[in-house]
Amino acid sequence: MRLRLKEDGVDILRQCSAGEKEPCWLRECLAACNKILHTASLQITESADRGLVVEWVFVTTPNDADTLQADFLKDWLLSRHSCIHSVSRAGDLLSACPHPGLRSVEASSVSGLGHLSTLENFSLCYATLTDASVEELADMLGKNHNLKSFKMIHSTVPEPGSEKILAKLEGCLSLEAVELSYTSLSASAARVLAQLLSTSKSLKKLSMQGVDKECAKIALEGLHDGSSLEEIYIFGLEPHESPFFMKYSEVFKNLKVVRLPCNDLDNTSAFEFAALIEACETLIELSLNSNSFGDGGAVAIAKALRHNKTLRKLSLPQGQLTSTSLVEFVNALTVNTTLERLDVAKVDILEEHRARLFEDPKSAGAFKRIFVIWKQKRLKDLAALLRRGDHMPQVYVDVDPEVPPADLDAFFDALLASHTVTEVSFYPKEFSFELLVDRLAALLRATTTIRAIHNHLSPDEKHQETHLVKLLDALRDNTSVADFTTYVSYLTVPMGVALGKLLEVNNTLTTLTLCEYCSVDPEVARTLANSMRHNYTLLDLR
Repeated sequence: MRLRLKEDGVDILRQCSAGEKEPCWLRECLAACNKILHTASLQITESADRGLVVEWVFVTTPNDADTLQADFLKDWLLSRHSCIHSVSRAGDLLSACPHPGLRSVEASSVSGLGHLSTLENFSLCYATLTDASVEELADMLGKNHNLKSFKMIHSTVPEPGSEKILAKLEGCLSLEAVELSYTSLSASAARVLAQLLSTSKSLKKLSMQGVDKECAKIALEGLHDGSSLEEIYIFGLEPHESPFFMKYSEVFKNLKVVRLPCNDLDNTSAFEFAALIEACETLIELSLNSNSFGDGGAVAIAKALRHNKTLRKLSLPQGQLTSTSLVEFVNALTVNTTLERLDVAKVDILEEHRARLFEDPKSAGAFKRIFVIWKQKRLKDLAALLRRGDHMPQVYVDVDPEVPPADLDAFFDALLASHTVTEVSFYPKEFSFELLVDRLAALLRATTTIRAIHNHLSPDEKHQETHLVKLLDALRDNTSVADFTTYVSYLTVPMGVALGKLLEVNNTLTTLTLCEYCSVDPEVARTLANSMRHNYTLLDLR
């Protein structure tokens, strides 16, 4: 396949024209440039925080010609355009090339990074480092004194390597964020991280996910009352030390954001966090979702909210709470006007509390601030909220084939009548079913306001082809839905044809998710590749 270099009078090889006050010609010609770049499985997007970004847009597994063309254009653009500040998922960089504007790199290896000295954001994802590549990465970090963000995600590092890498971060005096997710961390490296937490004047955010528990504990010893840290995210430690996190409660009082999901926190810990909420004057977000405490701990937190004037977002364990605590939160929100979003997700609403939650005037406005994944037995109550405009723009429901058709109809009618709902999601109990697919297709044909629809139910193996074709056909003329999800276990040729027709005519979709894990038939892949050449709006197809 021959690479096209010109489109609509635009030459992709034209030199950068960015001046001190003048933007580069690229910014005015992104649509034409992306018509060219799409043939090489690339695109340029403009981000408010990252400037111009070069990124892959492979729809299917790339062939050798696509890869060669993409590498050529990527290296050409990065070496000649000081206005391009970011490259995302772009493989190896060409080590011999200068990259005058590059400020942000997301890479899966350290090859070609040694000459970079102006980076502000660096992410290493799914990398397997050797002793030699550790030295190369450490050398690169030593040159980038203006680094603000460093991430290692799902990466394997030889035991002494993580210590060498983190030690280099101490020389980055502008460092604001460190993320270590599912990355090997030694005890000695954890001590280096503790030292960084203790001495850094700029570090504001620390994220640790899937890190060895003992190493995480060592690192947290670096926290102190005068720390510059403002945000902490710790996932999945399951410390089994009650209460493990409360030894840091004095430090937490100075933080703005605390996220501690999946840490097996019980009611004792919830009582401690209630005390923190009541006393803290800086905390704006607290996430305790996917933990183990129930109504007892939640009620204590609800009562503490009456005295808090800073917290804006609060997330609690899903599946652990009932309307006993939900009523307490509704009462608290009549006093607390600061909290913008309370996430209780899957809460069991008991019949004894139904009137208080849905009919009492004192509850008006509560569900504009409380996020719930609604069970199907409450669809009529949800429909009434939607018709009154008394619900947040995001609507999540949990349905199965046993849902009464009249209740489902009432819900979909309320969705169409609403002018405020922008996102609708269906969560799985069982497999997708005909009644739901029919109502979804009708909604897709009629709505002009909903921006995202996600059907997370598992595909019905027997009917998934007809279900998907029906939904894709309904999407063809839709002008509002930019993000759509529905699952199939594989893509058949008729599915590929329907998808190809959709891609050729739809100019609204930016994200389309159909398969989490599946192979693509070569004929289907060719159909999609040809159709994508006519589509300039879709950014993410899975």
